[in-house]
Amino acid sequence: MATADLDALATVADSYGDFVGVIMLRDVFRHLSPRQAQILEGLYLHDKTVAELATELGVGERAINAARRRAEISLKHVLTREQPQRLGRRPSF
Repeated sequence: MATADLDALATVADSYGDFVGVIMLRDVFRHLSPRQAQILEGLYLHDKTVAELATELGVGERAINAARRRAEISLKHVLTREQPQRLGRRPSF
């Protein structure tokens, strides 16, 4: 995903929460390949269909779906790995 696209979203954000969300999205998208980011951006931010993206990128729909799955798995790994641990009571030994 192009940083300029996310910056444009941040400037039109109507609340602090939206702005923070855009910043977080930019941070996790940097863990993806440029193609994966492009596919997720097209599908989720621009509401394109798999068929539209496949035509636009000159690949088959199966390639789009496979790249999307890999990107979503990567994002899940990044997001769950980077979540802060909850602080709880430590057992006393």
